[in-house]
Amino acid sequence: MSASLLPLPNPTALGHVLAAIEDGALAGAALDARIHDALGWLVMRGTDGRLSIRNPGGRQWLRMPTPSRDEAAAFGLMPQGWHHGVAVRDRILAWCADPAEPAARFFECFGRSRALAVTRAALHAQRSIALLPRLAQPPASCRCGWQGPGAALRLGRCPDCARTLLTTTAPESQHAPA
Repeated sequence: MSASLLPLPNPTALGHVLAAIEDGALAGAALDARIHDALGWLVMRGTDGRLSIRNPGGRQWLRMPTPSRDEAAAFGLMPQGWHHGVAVRDRILAWCADPAEPAARFFECFGRSRALAVTRAALHAQRSIALLPRLAQPPASCRCGWQGPGAALRLGRCPDCARTLLTTTAPESQHAPA
């Protein structure tokens, strides 16, 4: 992804998507659209009928991946750097673990398909990340006057002026030279 802002996942929407999958939602374009919307992407149906996604800070619409049907796309939802895998015995099991806290943030999920099992594990991981910063990080601020949740630091850039955020503690020195 370019220097544009990364989407911010919505933990409540992720919980609703996870509940829908656990209640038997069928893999398909509608579920994939709900997944990307919960992860903070803008979703749009084009004139050709295809669903596209766009990073909220980006300019280009991309063809929407299909994590509910494609295992590779489902693995693309995993948080960067997390350990993950799939095991198939009597049932399909996907797992993922935060390398910084493998005992505290470890998810095992069953699914009707490998793609749905991986998608569930990835969404649980993304939800845990979306929830933790709100509890653990101080608010972020920017020299331009913008203030927001500490979770914005994972974006790396101010949503108003696009300068690089460096820290939340010293507002005068938070940006790299423009």
